[in-house]
Amino acid sequence: MRRRLLSLAFFAGLLSSTLLGQVSGTLTGSVQDPSGSGVGNADIELFLEGGSKAVLAAKSTAEGLFTISGVRPETYRVKVSATGFSASFLDGVRVEPARSLPLPAFKLQLGSVTTSVEVTGEVQGVQTVNTEVSSTVTLKQVASLPIINRSPLALVGTQAGVFSSGRSTTTINGQRSSFTTVSMNGINIQDNFIRTNGVDFLPNQLLLTQVAEFTVSTSNQDASQTAASSVSFVTPSGSNAFHGQAFWSNRNNYFAANTWFNNLNGVKRPFLNQNQLGGVFSGHLIKDKLFFYGAYEAVRTRQQSTFSSTILTSDARNGIFTYRDTAGVTQKVNLLTLTGNSINPAIAPILAAVPTADKINNLNVGDGRNTGGYNFLIRNNDTRDNVTLTSDYIISSRQQLSGSFNWNRQITDRTDLQNDYSLIPKVANDQAVKFLSLAWRITPTATLTNELRGGMNLAPAVFATNEKFPTAIITGFSFNNPLNTFRAQGRDTNTYALNDNATWVRGRHLIKFGFAYQSIRTAPYNDAGITPTYTVGIGAGQTGLVTSQLPGVSAADLNVANLLYASLTGRINTAAQTFNITSQNSGYVNGATAVRNLTFDNYAGYIQDNWRVRPNLTLEFGLRYEFYVPLREKNNLFLEAQIPNGDVRAALLNPLTSFDFTKGGMFKPDKMNFGPRVGFAWNVFGSSKTSIRGGFGMYYVNDQVVTSVRNSLTTNAGLSSGATVQGSRDFANSLTPLSVPVYKVPRNGTDNYNIDTAGAFGITNPGLKTPYTSQYSLSVQHEIKGTIISASYIGNHGTKLLRGVDFNQVVVKQNGFLADFQRAQRNGYLARAANGSFLPAYNPAIAGSQPLTVFPTLTNGGTLGNATVLSNLQSGDVGTLAQFYQTNRLNGAVNFFPNQNYLGANYTTNGADSTFNSFQLDVRKRTSRGLTLQANYVFSKVLSNSVGDTQTNFEPLLDNDNPGLERQPAPFDLRQVVKANGIYELPLGPGHKINPKYLGRVLGGWSVGSLMTWQSGAPFSFLSARGTLNRAARSANNTADPLASGSALYDNFKLRFGGNGVFFVPASAIGSDGRGVAPDGAAPFAGQLFAHPAAGSLGALQRRAFYGPNAFAQDISILKEVRLYEKHILSLRMDSQNAWNHPTFNVGEQNINSTTFGRLTGTLFGRRLVQFTMTYKF
Repeated sequence: MRRRLLSLAFFAGLLSSTLLGQVSGTLTGSVQDPSGSGVGNADIELFLEGGSKAVLAAKSTAEGLFTISGVRPETYRVKVSATGFSASFLDGVRVEPARSLPLPAFKLQLGSVTTSVEVTGEVQGVQTVNTEVSSTVTLKQVASLPIINRSPLALVGTQAGVFSSGRSTTTINGQRSSFTTVSMNGINIQDNFIRTNGVDFLPNQLLLTQVAEFTVSTSNQDASQTAASSVSFVTPSGSNAFHGQAFWSNRNNYFAANTWFNNLNGVKRPFLNQNQLGGVFSGHLIKDKLFFYGAYEAVRTRQQSTFSSTILTSDARNGIFTYRDTAGVTQKVNLLTLTGNSINPAIAPILAAVPTADKINNLNVGDGRNTGGYNFLIRNNDTRDNVTLTSDYIISSRQQLSGSFNWNRQITDRTDLQNDYSLIPKVANDQAVKFLSLAWRITPTATLTNELRGGMNLAPAVFATNEKFPTAIITGFSFNNPLNTFRAQGRDTNTYALNDNATWVRGRHLIKFGFAYQSIRTAPYNDAGITPTYTVGIGAGQTGLVTSQLPGVSAADLNVANLLYASLTGRINTAAQTFNITSQNSGYVNGATAVRNLTFDNYAGYIQDNWRVRPNLTLEFGLRYEFYVPLREKNNLFLEAQIPNGDVRAALLNPLTSFDFTKGGMFKPDKMNFGPRVGFAWNVFGSSKTSIRGGFGMYYVNDQVVTSVRNSLTTNAGLSSGATVQGSRDFANSLTPLSVPVYKVPRNGTDNYNIDTAGAFGITNPGLKTPYTSQYSLSVQHEIKGTIISASYIGNHGTKLLRGVDFNQVVVKQNGFLADFQRAQRNGYLARAANGSFLPAYNPAIAGSQPLTVFPTLTNGGTLGNATVLSNLQSGDVGTLAQFYQTNRLNGAVNFFPNQNYLGANYTTNGADSTFNSFQLDVRKRTSRGLTLQANYVFSKVLSNSVGDTQTNFEPLLDNDNPGLERQPAPFDLRQVVKANGIYELPLGPGHKINPKYLGRVLGGWSVGSLMTWQSGAPFSFLSARGTLNRAARSANNTADPLASGSALYDNFKLRFGGNGVFFVPASAIGSDGRGVAPDGAAPFAGQLFAHPAAGSLGALQRRAFYGPNAFAQDISILKEVRLYEKHILSLRMDSQNAWNHPTFNVGEQNINSTTFGRLTGTLFGRRLVQFTMTYKF
């Protein structure tokens, strides 16, 4: 009795800090008499290995059918008994998380219940009872496949339909990554503030000791499941035997390879010494009753990584600008002498902190003449501690409780947020994530099972900086700023969940029903902009260099010259500071951070009927209802546009649109989210060897709602307001302080324009709908000698996906500006041909020169001598020039924007869709003769009018009048992917034919594991990115014009290795200045393949019409186990990432105007790393 009380006290203590247990599986089957008729009221009992008491029990229906749901993933012995029949047993039944397992029919023999029949053979893996497309990464795979960082998340990518292109985050079946839910024991553990990297990053940073196995569901989940796809992790559990292990892993730079680019640039191998160590202990307190599992794992990574920066050449540092003129002759001009200036006193100490030119060691960045690349090694340490506790209490075969708790702490250097030259990053994460869970399963009747689950994941994300910020920041240089400008930011994102799931077996019907609730509470904060920031540059307020001062200079090189000139002389173009409020009545508080408290809740209910029409045919009918409560801010600290008469377009284009505090939800509730699920599963011959399955379902998803809507509302000035100066006349040594804006709410467009002429505002569609995806599949599965082959068509169509667009596209045609721009451009080139200087004004002495009609109406006649104006005219950036006039109040009587008070009038709505079609082949071989194998092949295509891989889903159209331009292959459109993973236990030693008398312990216990990926290249574009129609900020996807077609164009692109790097374009397609295009106004050079589109037009190339090189990588593990004595094992293991150190080069978007055009600077897979592990197990 005392022991029982102590056991209950232990479990109660654990549950006081835990919620939710395992992600359960389901067993289905039938009981038959010798004639094949169903046996009703038979007892079905489940026993754990080594157990004598049933942990779960059920009864068959009158038709002899049974279903046991809510089953903890584990290996069981199944007993079936009925009056008048001998009992039947089936051993080795492995239940997998979030999956249904069909058992072979139990054919009972006549006899006494005291006699029994052992069923031999393994449970077949052919799915015959549902339409879901899913697969489980088993305990054996998790434990034995090579995983260099002991993160189970790395194994998600082994499954068919999971794509990782290097151009985007990991996706499943061509859907946005935000459509995937990742859970631990049924509780969502994603970063639910930023969901775009949900399959690549988890705040919990799971390690192998925290995961037993997991299921990846890629299509047609039943109505009990939310999201379009899911990854369901389960924690290990205790058993009827005591088990434990202690391990130590190490990887270091001695056995690691250097990166390909480090070798190229003469940078030594980064320092690396990583230790992972920990232990596990599990077992039972009461046999068949109370189980426990505990684990601790620590990671101590001490390493370096390569940081790439841009620094000045010796000449540039002294003001000497080098360029190639239109004749290809290299010219040098001292900009300081030319202009009679010197290095600004405030710039001198900044420049002194920049490494000198002798540090230049690569040309991957910079133009190679005035700037170059300096790659160096910086610290990249990581410290982690992970604790896991789980417990399961079997009250009876009808009631069970389960609980788990995870604590994961991480302190890590953020090298990706470095912009300075420090050897120790100044930004770091320091946070601890807490996960708690609880589940209660009860079977009140023989045919009804209910499972109640609840839990939480508390996930802070802290980005701390130790930079000592001055009272004013100067930035925007030609070189990396020696001051790290990243400001402290972060968030607390807490996810809470409660689910109730029931299954009811009635005759031939398996009916599932239940509800789910999830609440996201997130509080993002950000210090960005709170210190006055002055950006160098040449704008309306500064006198810059013009073409007459640099004979034969191209427009692109003129921009480079002006930035260098502004960087050295300290000429300020813009100044800005952000002021935040702390409450609706606080007014602006200087230095206050911007913090908001957001709430986003989801309620769902469902019902599903799996109807066994015939013994070999199951039909599925389901319906799930989803209701997402509109996003809210706890204190209504957002401003929203007021929309008279519900006319959103009018509000977006009205310069006087007013703004006031939000009042609750940020859009209207969408209550019509009914998602049907239908399908069939046909056990073709009734032998469970062959099945044909098909299904259709609609899945409503959280498509980055929090960050998308938040981004739209934070665009509205007033609560976080910027004091901004465009076209400043300041110098770095004499900065004009910025005035605190007047706090005013309500406010309108004029108030905002008076603060910032380059501002924007946003409106979220008041009738925003919940995005959804329709999924459809048809698959054939067949089992041959322990190998299961699946061939499937899998497709989906995303509808009403979120997208932010800009209604305020710059106007250049209707007001006559484009035609006059073209006249000025022609005038300039005629003048340059006549006298060597680009002069766009009308000159009657030059034949062909034309009078201008719009420029004279602008302030100061359009300031045609201004360096920025001249540069935009030469390059054809008509949209960018129009913006310049508007934001610097030089537009006179000409309006360049529909809404004259803003640059952007942004609208977040259901403005995107996607399609995915694929053929998928999957082969799985159960362990046989020491070999376990899984391989898959996918041929697919994904198209979309929106990428959907940004945090905010803000993707303005290139041209609002031509939305069809947005239709394109997605960055993750990998046409062909082959993956394979396997484990082979060498047939040597005890128990095998090859077993020399005295060498058994040496030869035995060896196994090899492997992960292999081969995939076709990801798509990319050749871009101009010039503002030839829209403004530059909206023209990043403006493609280039081709100068060739067909094979004469497409056959040019392949890997090419040169003396100073690797390229994906032929050498003949790169000009003498490193660009892929001749200077503006010059004839194309020999071999040139692309040109910039003319003013008023867009590039003729389709976006992402080209594909990069194929990718290949293989990871390998080698394991040796030594049995010390009966139940004690010592193992030694080596894991190698990218074992052959094969570089797969990653081709990003190619800008023809870049001085590094065609040059590749990164690889898809990392360098070879080798990890050694020693483990003691009992």
